[in-house]
Amino acid sequence: MDQIDRNSGRFVLDSSRDKARLQRVLALDRQGAIATPDAQYHAAMLLQHGTCPDYFRRAYELSHAASVALIPNAEWLSHASYDRWMLSIGKPQKYNTQWLISQNSICDTSAIELHHN
Repeated sequence: MDQIDRNSGRFVLDSSRDKARLQRVLALDRQGAIATPDAQYHAAMLLQHGTCPDYFRRAYELSHAASVALIPNAEWLSHASYDRWMLSIGKPQKYNTQWLISQNSICDTSAIELHHN
């Protein structure tokens, strides 16, 4: 559904579905339920659509793990989430995968505890 929303542009008009998916992924991550390389790839895809540097960092960690396990497209996602993370903390991107990043995003992680490796 995430990719369907992206391709249709629905996420621009209604971000509630993105938020619900993000909350679900964060809950699964807190539970340690994102353990397989395939699950890591899909969770990273959702997290890199978040608004916070912590989301992008976690997307990078998960996608990198999936990349090491040779999941198709995970290496590109690892590069893209790394670049998005770097830009979100005011650093230059390394792989030049990002052409636009919102400077007006609201990042509220007060109620969210991210899983840290």
